[in-house]
Amino acid sequence: MTLSPAAERQRRHPAADARPDRDELLAAIRAGRGTQLEMRGVQLADDGTEADEPGASAFGQLPEIIVSMANTGGGRIVLGVLPDGTILGVDPARGGGAERFVLTLAMAHCDPPVPTTTAWVSLPDETGVERPCLVVRVRPSFPEFHATRDGRYLQRRGVRRFPMPSDRLGPLLKKRRGRPPTPIEERPVRSCPLSDLDRTRIETYLRCRVRDRSWPADWRFLLRNHGLAVETDLGTIPTLLGLLMFGPHPEEHWQGAYLRMESYRPDWPEGKPADHCHLTGPLPCQIEEAVSYLRVSPLNPTASAKRDTGRFDFPAYSISALHEAVVNAVVHRDYAAPSPVVIRVYSDRIEFRSPGALRDGLTPGHLYTGAPPWRRNQMLAGVLAYHQSRITGGWMMDDRRPGFLTLARESERLSGRLPDLKQTGGTTILTLYAAPVEEQARAARRRP
Repeated sequence: MTLSPAAERQRRHPAADARPDRDELLAAIRAGRGTQLEMRGVQLADDGTEADEPGASAFGQLPEIIVSMANTGGGRIVLGVLPDGTILGVDPARGGGAERFVLTLAMAHCDPPVPTTTAWVSLPDETGVERPCLVVRVRPSFPEFHATRDGRYLQRRGVRRFPMPSDRLGPLLKKRRGRPPTPIEERPVRSCPLSDLDRTRIETYLRCRVRDRSWPADWRFLLRNHGLAVETDLGTIPTLLGLLMFGPHPEEHWQGAYLRMESYRPDWPEGKPADHCHLTGPLPCQIEEAVSYLRVSPLNPTASAKRDTGRFDFPAYSISALHEAVVNAVVHRDYAAPSPVVIRVYSDRIEFRSPGALRDGLTPGHLYTGAPPWRRNQMLAGVLAYHQSRITGGWMMDDRRPGFLTLARESERLSGRLPDLKQTGGTTILTLYAAPVEEQARAARRRP
C-alpha cells in the first residue's frame, strides 16, 4: 500500500508530525472555530484543485488562513469538517491530493513559506461512522512574519482575518526592503526526505556540469550549493528544484508536478478526451515521454513517399518543435498553481496549456520577433541545460538560440501557419497546427 506524504514523513522523521489527541480534537471541534482552530469541508476537483466551500476560492481562502494563523501564534486547520462542526471526512481516494494541495499552498503561496505538518485522524460523524480527516498544524512565525502571495500581512482574531498593525510591521518591512522573495524553485519540500532523490541522476548531472572536480564526502553540502536542497528544522531536505529534477515521483509531494496528456477524436463526444494519461517522474523523463506520446499518437498521421533512394516519412509536426513546446511549457509554468501542464491532441492541432501568464510585460508579439523570454524558473532552466534529450540528441535547453522563434519557424515550414500563442484565465496556451500531410508527400515526390 502506498503511504500518504504525511505517513511517509512520519515514518522517516518520527518527530516531524505529532498526531493530535483524538478526544482533545473532538472537544475543540465541538467548541467551534477560533483563533487557533479552523474547520473546512474540502472538495478535490479532477484537475487537482481544491474548493473548500461552494463559491469560495481556495487560492483566496487557505493561504490567508495559513498566514493569519502563523502570524497569531499558530494553530490547526481540520479538513473534512464543516465550519459548523459537521464531520464529513475527506474522500480516501483523493486524500493524498488534498494533503499535497495544502502543503503546496503553504510553501508556494506564503512569503516566506510557512512550516506546516499534517496528520490523518479518524473522527465519527453524526451516525457514528469513522471518517478520515486531515489535521494541518501551522507553526507560529514570530519574529518572521508571513505574507500572502500578493503581499498582505494578516493576523487572526476568532474567525476574522485582518491586516497586521503598521507598528509591528515597520521594523520587519524595513529589514526586508530590497530583498526579493525566495523563488518557488528554491523553497523546501518538507514532505520529501533527501534519500528520495535519485543519487545516480544527480551524479550524472554534476559530472556534466562540473568536470574534473572531486566530490566532498558529505554530498548534502554539494546539493545545498547547487540549490537542490536546503537546511531546515528537519535537517537537509530537497528544494522544489531538486524534487522536480531528481525525485522519482515529484507529483506525490508537489501538487500538479506532472504532465497530463489528452487526445480528442472528431468522432468522440465533444469535450471528452478519447484517451488521457498522466506522465510522472523527473522532469527530463516527463519531457521525453510527452514527445514520444505525441509522435506515436493516432491523431499525428505520418505520410510516406518513395524515391529511388528509398522510402521517406513526412510527419504532421516537426519533432524539434514538439520538443521545444514541451520544454517551454515545463520551464515557464507557474509551479505555485496546483494544476498540471495539459497537452491536448486534436486531429488538426496540438494545444500546450501551461499554468501562469507571461511575466514582466512580455507579450506574444515580443516572442514572435525573437525577444529573449523572461524565465519564471531560472534555476530549473539552468539545470535542464545540462541534460541531453534522447529524442533530439541535443541539450534540452540552449541559450545560444531563441527557442520559441525556432519553434515557430519549424512549425510554419510544415503547416504553413504560425503557432498561436495566447493567454486566458492565468493560463498560457500554445497551439501548433498540423501539416497537410498529403500535400507534403506530393511535394516530396516532386523533389529531385
